[in-house]
Amino acid sequence: MTDELGHRVVVVGGGVIGLAAAAALVARAPNVSVTVLERAAAGEGASAYAGAMDIPYFRNAFQRDLVRASWAWHEARGDSATEYRRMVPITWFADSDLELQSNMMAPLTAAPLKVPPGWLAPAGTCSLQSPSYVIDPRAWCRALVDELVQSGRAEVIERAEVMALETGPRGPVRVNCTDGRSHIADHVVLALGPWLPGWNERTQSWASNIGLRTKRVFGLNIDLNSAVDPVIAVGWPAADIYFHPAPTSLSDRAYRLSLRHDEWDVDPDAEHPMADAVVERAGAFLDRLLGLGAWSVVGQRVFVDSYTPDFQAVVGSCATLGQDITIATGTHGSGVRMAPGIAELVARAVLDRLTQIEVAA
Repeated sequence: MTDELGHRVVVVGGGVIGLAAAAALVARAPNVSVTVLERAAAGEGASAYAGAMDIPYFRNAFQRDLVRASWAWHEARGDSATEYRRMVPITWFADSDLELQSNMMAPLTAAPLKVPPGWLAPAGTCSLQSPSYVIDPRAWCRALVDELVQSGRAEVIERAEVMALETGPRGPVRVNCTDGRSHIADHVVLALGPWLPGWNERTQSWASNIGLRTKRVFGLNIDLNSAVDPVIAVGWPAADIYFHPAPTSLSDRAYRLSLRHDEWDVDPDAEHPMADAVVERAGAFLDRLLGLGAWSVVGQRVFVDSYTPDFQAVVGSCATLGQDITIATGTHGSGVRMAPGIAELVARAVLDRLTQIEVAA
């Protein structure tokens, strides 16, 4: 990557949001070069554990705009997006049609018979259907890395853990890594996922002020014991339960189940055992949906995500870090599915700040 380009941006965090933000910057600004620093391997942090359901569901107007922007981003890539994103119809469970109609981007259709034969909806719910997609986050991250490298204006450096940012009243930001290397940037994007709130004292204070907290997320790998092709997903927003096909080389009837369980303010790097209450709740749901003896647990995933009280993704600045640093995080398990929309907001914020620097100069 050449050093002769006008502005230098460093993105800290090589998950889907960090990589998508870097891609958005490269696409929008021909005078910007981008370096992505990832402490492990690109796409192998929190993004690798996500359930990765790309659903048309939103909780508020802000999320609606992010969902629309994200779907448009994938569609603009045409056939190349099918390498990491595939269409799967989803059946939604809700107490009433109206519960979902105002929170769904795609049109809903009544679908009482769209679940496979023998499957039963949770008691007291109705069934609706819409399109959805299953994303392979690792494959998408690899595609984003290739896109960045091929641009000639970006690089992705793995095994580069950032320990500190040095900022002053004017001038570039120095990004210091634990291996002794430093990178100079006109602007820094922090895309640290669940590591953001506890990254340092300043981000910890900032996160506390906006109610950004970490929480355990529980997922189960499920194998169907009946000869049902995995061609449909299930979503139950009121219970925060999502169940989608995830075929593997070992089983073409593999599914993933994720569900809510409140365990707050946890360390993303700590050991996280599966909670018995989660297994019991998952079992009750699957016994009703599939039938007794129709499923088995073949694996589990326990990881950490960040959450806000208003269910919003966060894109903005932290005053104590400095005006040349932009923070971006998905929250509520929405980072993968809303990453392109979040990336566009990041690119807009960064380029606006770089323009201010040019004017001031």
